[in-house]
Amino acid sequence: MNHRSSLRGALSPLPAALTLALTVSGLGCGDDAISTASSSATEGSSSSGSTTVAESTGTTTTGTTSDGSASATGTTTTTSTSGETTTTSTTSTTSTTSTTDATTTTTGTTTDATTSTTTDATTTTDGTTTDATTTGGDEIDAAYVGMSLTDSLVAFDLMTEEVVTDIDLLPEGNYPYDVTIRPDGSEVWVVGAVGDGVKVIDTATQTVTQSIDLAGIGDYAIDVLFNSDGSLAYVSSRDSGALVIIDADTYTVQDTLPLPAGIDGGKMTLDPCTDLVYMVEWFGGELMRIDVGAKKIDSEELGKSLWDLRITADGETLYVTDRGTDQVRVVDAASLTETDVIAVGDDPWGIEIAENEGILVVACEDDSTVHLVDLGDLSTLEKPLPMGARPRDVDVLGNAAYIVSGDVLGNDGVYKLIFDADEATFIDLGKNYNSNAIAVRPQPVECKP
Repeated sequence: MNHRSSLRGALSPLPAALTLALTVSGLGCGDDAISTASSSATEGSSSSGSTTVAESTGTTTTGTTSDGSASATGTTTTTSTSGETTTTSTTSTTSTTSTTDATTTTTGTTTDATTSTTTDATTTTDGTTTDATTTGGDEIDAAYVGMSLTDSLVAFDLMTEEVVTDIDLLPEGNYPYDVTIRPDGSEVWVVGAVGDGVKVIDTATQTVTQSIDLAGIGDYAIDVLFNSDGSLAYVSSRDSGALVIIDADTYTVQDTLPLPAGIDGGKMTLDPCTDLVYMVEWFGGELMRIDVGAKKIDSEELGKSLWDLRITADGETLYVTDRGTDQVRVVDAASLTETDVIAVGDDPWGIEIAENEGILVVACEDDSTVHLVDLGDLSTLEKPLPMGARPRDVDVLGNAAYIVSGDVLGNDGVYKLIFDADEATFIDLGKNYNSNAIAVRPQPVECKP
């Protein structure tokens, strides 16, 4: 059944959160996609079935709370040390000091009270305003955008929307195709299709710390995904027709898993409950389910020209974009069978599920639209972008979707669409870079049955 109607009533508001917009500029879609001599993508080719692959101090204390924190009255000086970081705070009012996991936070009740949070030996100190951020860990305050014309990753501040730095990705990140934030927020991983490899960027220093060469085993790398605990990274290779498995702590290739014969590797998503990997065939019709541990692949023919996919937090339902039919296919993950289809715009490229699981965001390149799908009844609401926009990849944080502009007239950048707004705002990144892929939050991996 096809669905194209207005969202009934107001969309449920999503929780506000600090935003990180990562925009990676990369390959164009459709006829814009780079082809190489070793490319063997053929629409309509498929193979179904199951394949098994071998192989304080100075404090006057007046009481103690039930959780072990101390309450003090009078002039109090508290000094806390965590690792190499020491935080000292003096107040002249009632204060409470609590310690959790070797991180000490001291908060006064005056309006100029200071809160310090330490994460991985990096301390950020802010007032009591709501824009306090932490570098590394679960929250990050910079966004990263991959650019295909400059083979670089542009980082910009999500609050000020100003460019922070432009990071060179050569050679392994040549033609950046996908950007993913490690689940703990400590790193950004970028795969380069032409570079046949991976660049790893530290989010605290904004510098490249690792280069992983995949030539010969992961040629034309187009997607990178982490397992649920972030210990393994999976890279999908188009030209090698393989899933490359990387130890994310040592940055070394652990194994490669060949795909069924004749199938080129495409985009992926991870079941957060089982750690199973789902992958679509590059511009083909096959949907694959991969048990990495058992080295077993099941595949079913699903559509015409599949491109990207996402899975719900309970691991039960897949949403797959089909650029050949301008639809999102709804699939039962257990059986790999289609249960419904959703009509969207022309050439659906990027897809993402909002954090409250209520909205599916679909970026459609050829008609410059973004479609918001109510996952309760599958009704859609179309949000047009300015004429000439080439929306490709999309990521969601809080109540906003961040969509890369593609290669547009003038400077390229990112469109920020608040779900209940009529129009998107444009974040200008300052140059004509050809933005292609984006990530604005760590990869979501929490299972919610």
